[in-house]
Amino acid sequence: MYALLAAREGRLDAAARLIGWQDRQCREHGEREPNEARCRALADASVRKAMPDERGLELERRGAGMDEDAAFAAALAMPTPQPLYAG
Repeated sequence: MYALLAAREGRLDAAARLIGWQDRQCREHGEREPNEARCRALADASVRKAMPDERGLELERRGAGMDEDAAFAAALAMPTPQPLYAG
């Protein structure tokens, strides 16, 4: 769910790293619940649409190495404000 939050906020590098971290958590602690699997799929689709596969996979590998504190910091980081009107 953290990866989807980051993806929806436009923080796609963080989303990719969080996908990797969440994948590692599932390997170590058991499988995903259906809602978690859906969130992962939605986050992954956003990441894949926005960046080359090689970059996404590299960020996922980095994310898999994060500790819990780094993962929570990435998940809860504030998005960069975007102007409401750029005209």
